[in-house]
Order: sequence, then structure tokens, then C-alpha cells
Amino acid sequence: MLTHCFKTLAVSAFRKKTALVILLAVLPPTLITLTLTASVTAVELLSEDLVRHLSGGALLLSREPVGRNCSRVSYGLATLVHGNASTTTPALYALDTEELSMIIGVDLVKEAGECPTPAVLLPQSLSSLEVHLPTYLEVMLGDVRLNVCAIQARLKAVNAPIIIGVLAPHTESGFLCFTDSASVGRQVTESVVSDLSQLASRYSLLVISAYVPALYLTTLKVFDEVKQEVYALGSLGVSRRRLTSAFTSFCSMAVLVVSLYSLFLGYVVLLLGRVILANLSTATFPAPVLGSHCLLLPVALSLLEAPLAYVVFQRGYYRVFS
Repeated sequence: MLTHCFKTLAVSAFRKKTALVILLAVLPPTLITLTLTASVTAVELLSEDLVRHLSGGALLLSREPVGRNCSRVSYGLATLVHGNASTTTPALYALDTEELSMIIGVDLVKEAGECPTPAVLLPQSLSSLEVHLPTYLEVMLGDVRLNVCAIQARLKAVNAPIIIGVLAPHTESGFLCFTDSASVGRQVTESVVSDLSQLASRYSLLVISAYVPALYLTTLKVFDEVKQEVYALGSLGVSRRRLTSAFTSFCSMAVLVVSLYSLFLGYVVLLLGRVILANLSTATFPAPVLGSHCLLLPVALSLLEAPLAYVVFQRGYYRVFS
């Protein structure tokens, strides 16, 4: 009997073209979510292609050691003061001078030269103080003020002052590691793609939540189209429980089928847009990929439709038989 009720409602709804109404309600959130997912996938594929072309070495400052060539350092902001001139800049604090010298390829103690420790080694790019080096600068580390000998050093690999022979209050502790550029690029791109994926997921949930009223109104329209069949089945002795189950199942199944159709339609539109863009310009983008995660949206909409259809039927049942 339940199967018969389901078929009756489905045939009636199909004849009255209610699938078009459901499509108009389901298509916008499906296309928006698919576009966001395809964009994240395209960024991920392009980033992987870019990382493959990276070569050479790179210095990476990390909270955890990356590889074997690492030196434990502290890092933070330091304010360098000389007379009336001052500058605030990120700085490194060498906890192991010999180990750090091996990592950056510069003998820090030898570079300090005439400066006794504690000393601050300034890169050539830091010329805002415009002083004759070596000289003594006042270094402000949080609330601590120290007179530190300053000298210019050949720090090609590091574009920040390196302070040696002094404790580092108000700083973070981490590792300065020498690793290959591809590894650094991969970590950066993975972090960016992860942030984009989380943003896309949250935005998709927001879009689906915003379309709940539209889905509810669509269900009301579907019920109005099949209420004559509901009245006929009820008059023949079909129980209210079976009618409720049949209507709820039909609405959920219809939303699932239409969502899958919308997903496929959106995929075709993206493919067509990629072909047109390739013909109009030199830019090329990876083809959109329909993974298993894309099926989450149709399933979510179908599950969301079930309680909406139940509420609509319970409220409409009294109007039909009153």
C-alpha cells in the first residue's frame, strides 16, 4: 500500500511538472557550492603544479623542526634606538651560535669581529638608522633595554637582525631550518588550500541554511499540487501514517534526484566555461573534478527535506479533510 501511494503521488507530481519547481529551489545552492568546491580544487591542482617547478634550498622558521638541518632560535620584535632615530623590526636570537652559523652559512662570531658580545648583526638591507658601524645601539626587548654592539654583516640568507650573546625575553621559541624550496612551497600551499576548504565549507552551509525557507515554500507548492490525490487515497481508507510516509519519501527522493541532476548540470556548465575561456585567452584551468565529497550536498538537501515535508503534510492534512 505504501508503494502504491508513493507511485500515485510521483505520477501526479510528474504530470503537473512540480519537478521544475523543485529544480528552481535546488539549483542555486547546488551551483554555488559546486563552484566553490571546483575553485578550491583548481587552486590545489595549480599549486601542486607550481611546487613541482621549485628547486634549490630555502630557510624556514617553524615551531617544529623540519628536516635535520635545524637550529633552535628565538624570534620576536626588537626596537633598535640610536640617538633620535629608531626602527622596530623582526629579529632572531641565536641560542646556539655555532649551530646557527652552519645553517645560514655565515660565521656569526667572525662577522661580529670588533664587537664584543652581546652583539647585533645587521643585514645590509637595514639602513634606516643611518649610523656609522660598528657602534652601540639601545635594543628594546619588551620592557628590557640593553646597550648592544651593532655591526653590519653579510647576512644574504637572512633579512633580519641576528642578536647573539643575550637572552631573549618576550620572544617565541622555534627552529630555523634549511630545507628544499619544494617542501616549503608545499607546506604553504597546503595551509592555503586548507583555509580555503574550511571557508568554502562554512559558506556552503550558510547558503544551504539561507535556502531552507525556499525549500519549505517549494514543499508547500508540491503539496498543493497533489492534495487531490491525498484526499482520494485518504477516502479509500489509506491511513494518515502511510500517507505521511509516502509524501515524505517522495519529497526527499525528488530533492535527491533533482539535486543530482543540478550537480551534473553545473559540472557541464563549468566544463563549457573552461573551454570558452581557453579559446578566448591563454589562461588554462584544471578541469573540475566530481569527487565523492560532491555527493554530500544532494544527500544533505534530501535529509533536510524530510522534516520539512513531514511538517508541511501534517499541517496540510487537516485542511484537506476538514
